Amino acid sequence: NRLYKELISREGDDTADELKQAERAWVAFRDKQCRWESDQYKGGSMAPMMYSDCTARLTVERNKYLGELLKQ
Repeated sequence: NRLYKELISREGDDTADELKQAERAWVAFRDKQCRWESDQYKGGSMAPMMYSDCTARLTVERNKYLGELLKQ
């Protein structure tokens, strides 16, 4: 959230709006991707753990990307 907020504050109105839309789309992608990945464990005790692991992994990747954008 900190990186995202820094990027938003740095952008103009038009590009900030585009970044907000991109971030919403990324969150939707992350959630769907992680549901898909954890579905192989559907009904089992590992499903929630696999979903959480996936969201953590993708969030770390996204944070790295946002951090790189801030360096530009």
